[in-house]
Amino acid sequence: MGVRVEAPVKAAGQSSHVSIYDEFIHETLKPNEFLVYEALQKSKSPLKAYDILEELHEKGLRAPMTIYRALDALIGKGCVKKIASLNAYIAITPEVASEARAFLICRKCAQVKEVILDGEKLTALFSPMTVDGDNLTVEVFAECFQVCRDT
Repeated sequence: MGVRVEAPVKAAGQSSHVSIYDEFIHETLKPNEFLVYEALQKSKSPLKAYDILEELHEKGLRAPMTIYRALDALIGKGCVKKIASLNAYIAITPEVASEARAFLICRKCAQVKEVILDGEKLTALFSPMTVDGDNLTVEVFAECFQVCRDT
């Protein structure tokens, strides 16, 4: 999955706009963090740290600690979440980083769908318990709808 950041196309004579999200990414991420974030964004599924290292090796990142430092910083900035059950990472939108979310993980193909859990969904999911939704992450294993289920 991942979040795709694309700059708007500027037609002749038009001014381009830059979203708060684009500004955040370009102004707050250090070069290594940006490379790691970009690799996670482009991936169709969560990546393990060593997969990121392998992908970025040709861009000059060769030490595992460089990747782990960048991942820790990205998690701290709300750009990345770790999917603990897979020991892998996924890019998220910083604008909703503190929201509760569920990751629906296909047990066959490992694709991940992210679902933001609002108060109503949290109440339905955890009733009758009381849950603090800030930074709550739920991981659910299932099979892709119609894709992996039919194979």
